[in-house]
Amino acid sequence: MADLNKNLGTVSPDDLVIGTIPRVDYRGRTIRKLGTAGTIKRGTIMAKSSVDGKLVMLGSAAGSTSAEQKFNGDGTAKVFTVTAKPASITGVKVGGTASDDWTYDASTGKITFGTAPAAGTNNVVATYVASVEELIPDCIIADDVEVGTSTDVAVAAYVSGNFNLNKCIVADDYTVTEADFDELRRKNIMFRKALPY
Repeated sequence: MADLNKNLGTVSPDDLVIGTIPRVDYRGRTIRKLGTAGTIKRGTIMAKSSVDGKLVMLGSAAGSTSAEQKFNGDGTAKVFTVTAKPASITGVKVGGTASDDWTYDASTGKITFGTAPAAGTNNVVATYVASVEELIPDCIIADDVEVGTSTDVAVAAYVSGNFNLNKCIVADDYTVTEADFDELRRKNIMFRKALPY
């Protein structure tokens, strides 16, 4: 007969979850692969990317995506219109060489050269920021997870509950803002500081 009193393991409370209201719940999420492999610890507050829906540590720098538009120079035209009308142009190349002989008007999307680019097919290339990622506070990691540099990682994350702010982790040199707290409260994630025993 099996020994029902056998010690199968021990649980060490870490005081991350410190209340029963709101009810603790978790869901599957995906952490974006890292630039340098590392461990994302239990209790890490994560933000969801507006670009790909993947998680990064709250306080991480937002990314951006670049785009470009190519034009055909004809040797006489000095004005080229960027269809997207971005807020700014990050660079212009003519014939594969970076040019600084241009100005840009964001209200019209027009790039104006001082000297007309030479004739060529797709020889004028304007580069600009197409979108800036927004990182929205989303959840708290439920267990330590190893994240590498080549693939994203599926994780379990708390999406509601009452948590000890002293046990939560964010990016180095980042302080959780009132806007972060507001967003997490909307998702039913609450915080308080646990009292000492």
